[in-house]
Amino acid sequence: MKYIVDIFLQDAKFDSEGVRINPDPDTYLLRIICVCLVYPLLYDGTQALKQGLEYLSDSWNYLDMLHISLGFYNVKCQWSYGTWELQSKIVMIIVILVCLMKTFFFMRIVMSFSYIVTMIINVVYDLQVFLLFFTILVIMFSAVFDVIAKNDAVEY
Repeated sequence: MKYIVDIFLQDAKFDSEGVRINPDPDTYLLRIICVCLVYPLLYDGTQALKQGLEYLSDSWNYLDMLHISLGFYNVKCQWSYGTWELQSKIVMIIVILVCLMKTFFFMRIVMSFSYIVTMIINVVYDLQVFLLFFTILVIMFSAVFDVIAKNDAVEY
């Protein structure tokens, strides 16, 4: 969370030609993120070696593998491509969503959170059709706004 606040919530800086300048990645925090990803890597790697192909039968293990691989790829994107580049932002958003799903998984263990987490999961599952419709509307409205006035930012 600190990395997001430090890097992504600062004001944009531009050079003399008006090109946005990526802030330098915080290498100290990126190293801490890598160190924090080593434990899940060792834990899930050991679990996969012990269970063999049975490890892939549990769908939550796919989420763990996605979290570990995208976590390291996120660090690579921050270092290699730039902190505010589109690829870095997309990977960061996916990592945050995966971490949210893992948090919900662990919150289900505590009885006082179990009911609310189960309810949220069921509501999102029931809203799939609406969320698809809403996504289509957002894409279409963004296309309309692009016709009205083109946004020159790289993300668009």
